[in-house]
Amino acid sequence: MSDVERKYQELESTLFGPEALLAKGEKILIFSEAKDTLNYLERRLLDRVPSVAKIVGDYSMDRRREEIERFRGDVQIMLATDAGGESINLQFCNQLINYDVPWNPNRLEQRMGRIHRIGQRNEVFVFNLVAVNTREGEVMKRLLEKLEQMRVDLGQELVYDFIGEVLEEEEIDLASLMEKAISGRENLDDLIAQMEKRLSEEHRRLLEQAREERLDDQSFDLPGVRRSYNELSLESIPARVYGQFTLEQLQSTRLKLNLSNDKSIIRIDRIPKSVRDFSRKHKIHFSDEGTYRFTVKEDKATEDLLLISNDHSIYKLALAYAEQDVQRISLPTCSIKCKANEPMIVELNEISFVNGQGRELERSMLLMAKRANGAYIRLSSNWLFSDTIKGTEISSLEDKTFKGEVIKQARLQLITLRLGREELLNRKSQFLRRSFDTQMTTLYERLQRYQTEDVAHKNSALINQTISQIEDLEERRHDRLEEIERERSIQLRSVKKVAQFKVQPYEGSPYHRLIPNDFESIVKDYETHQGRLNLKRMDAYGLVDFISEDTEGVSRYIILTTNEAELCQDLVEQDYRLIREHVSVYRIEGEKVAYEVPLVDIN
Repeated sequence: MSDVERKYQELESTLFGPEALLAKGEKILIFSEAKDTLNYLERRLLDRVPSVAKIVGDYSMDRRREEIERFRGDVQIMLATDAGGESINLQFCNQLINYDVPWNPNRLEQRMGRIHRIGQRNEVFVFNLVAVNTREGEVMKRLLEKLEQMRVDLGQELVYDFIGEVLEEEEIDLASLMEKAISGRENLDDLIAQMEKRLSEEHRRLLEQAREERLDDQSFDLPGVRRSYNELSLESIPARVYGQFTLEQLQSTRLKLNLSNDKSIIRIDRIPKSVRDFSRKHKIHFSDEGTYRFTVKEDKATEDLLLISNDHSIYKLALAYAEQDVQRISLPTCSIKCKANEPMIVELNEISFVNGQGRELERSMLLMAKRANGAYIRLSSNWLFSDTIKGTEISSLEDKTFKGEVIKQARLQLITLRLGREELLNRKSQFLRRSFDTQMTTLYERLQRYQTEDVAHKNSALINQTISQIEDLEERRHDRLEEIERERSIQLRSVKKVAQFKVQPYEGSPYHRLIPNDFESIVKDYETHQGRLNLKRMDAYGLVDFISEDTEGVSRYIILTTNEAELCQDLVEQDYRLIREHVSVYRIEGEKVAYEVPLVDIN
């Protein structure tokens, strides 16, 4: 079988099949070096798909725009040559296949630039088809492996901009190198060693430059990182909730669920076409074969029976259906009876934040409560998934005073998000500026050398090529830095009320959790006297009420109660599995902490 046929079959296996790109609804941009190769691909692909879009160098801009709109619409494949790919942006596509891999890595970056510019919201995937059983393929394989390592170490946008110029500066011309590799005039290992030596030197230089831009070890805030991780873990929805939610949500769809006797294990033998179509629309992928089987209880999970989690396809499907339902209906205000300290009105809002590119950075649920005295407090989302809520009753009551307080809390969250990203963006901007300045200096020095040595205009082509590279680099520099400035602009996009609850405590059944807002100064004084620092109050009715740290930076989790023996009846034990040994229960009597007891010691 010819090399051409083998390469095409590899392309087909990437595009076609139940697990391949087209089946997932992806749009794919395929680059080829030559127009003849592109025409060959077009003929072969049209035997498998209704149509393909195509751009080559002699197309007018109007024709190119027409082809782009076809690709944006129903056509899933676009073919392009390097000349045809100039001056086009395809940010709606994030899958690129290099059918012919260009010998200069700088051309790789230029190809990626078609889909990896401002406006790209998804991770970009690049496939390189290389015949590794040839001398040419072995050189290209080793080059791509080296570039991939550099990409991992430095970040994708800091690699291809550099390497083409580096190779040319060291007079390692890949075109000549490939010619030598194919003809066999020089030892293949020597050629590869020459290339890898220079790339390794450049790799080290760039890593050193990156290190200069990072925090040194002495200023690295390890306790702060640990503290943030602990807080995020405590604010996350309990693992058991994903299975319960998935089961309840999917029972109202056309999926047939086979349940075990205790409803802890679910099996789905078949996913109907209507569900597959809905999944594809929401970028959720299911294979065409096999049975989906999972559990909703942690103690039933095994290597072959996974606990449903927030990254499971079945859970994502249930969430997509739930979001669709919420958009269609307006939930009424409900009156509910549950374990609580006092009557409250609780409102659930969805808030989201976007940057200047329109990319959503964060979406979260904000749960606010209006207390009997009129004060507002934040409730933990864990409250919604505790076992305290037992029933609902439709009510026409609606409190419309929440909006201002919800926006206030959302703006506080916005400030935190901005501060968290500002330092990162500053360092990213500084590093890119230095990197582009280094490249620009190299190009200008090369241009000056070519102009000085330009005897009888023999360097005209090199001079024009270098000027073109300077112009391209300046354009990339402008685009990248402008993109960072857009990332700085973070705005609150929307506040959407999801539901409102009128909460009534159960009569004669006191709730033994306390609202931490009422006891913060008491707990702070107690922790200070015990030599513990960095007290953090959590939202009410969460897994814990406070977090503090000892002198070694080890976290202590605190729950407040008036009766530690009765408290355990109000807690879901499995939610504390990972932190149980670090939880202390503080008994509050009057205006002081009477004593503390480890949670593990409470029967």
